[in-house]
Amino acid sequence: MDDLEKGLRQALGNPSRWSTAKTRGTLKCITGRVPGASSDWDEGNENWATVSHGSRGIAYVCARVPFIVALQPFADEVKACADDAVILGVDDLDQHRYRVPRVLLEEIFAKPVTSIVSYDALSIRDLWYATVS
Repeated sequence: MDDLEKGLRQALGNPSRWSTAKTRGTLKCITGRVPGASSDWDEGNENWATVSHGSRGIAYVCARVPFIVALQPFADEVKACADDAVILGVDDLDQHRYRVPRVLLEEIFAKPVTSIVSYDALSIRDLWYATVS
């Protein structure tokens, strides 16, 4: 299992460099650099924005702290758009290979998180699901 705690704590320690405007700008940059990419974010209601390439999700941009998860083929483009964020490059958004303390997520997102997913065997999509709103 890969532990997400270090990266999330690093992002949590630097929230002042992240904002709604920075999230918006990062999304605009990524979709401008990746041909065919689009973003989806219900600003003000969702903690994560999704970047897709066609019907395939390629990145999740956290709106609360500077933390972004991107599929490896797109990680360099994401890094170019958000060099002040913690970028986690992954090979698969659905593989259950991550762990994170549930209490850390509750601290970051300021609310209880669902008990439906396992925080000891988490996929990136599970992370999104547990904390998106």
